Amino acid sequence: MMEQLGIFHSGQQWFFLVLTPIVLVVALWFLWKKMAQNWYFIGLLCIIAVVLGKFY
Repeated sequence: MMEQLGIFHSGQQWFFLVLTPIVLVVALWFLWKKMAQNWYFIGLLCIIAVVLGKFY
């Protein structure tokens, strides 16, 4: 199904280049708001790590 959407075709990387900073900003905002909740904090750190790893 993902192949039909054109996500994995070459030349479609602009989608991820636009989406990655948006996800990063939202995750950092939630991280700042929910810093006192340990499990939420750990989950958001994992999401941020994956986003930064995929962006690189």
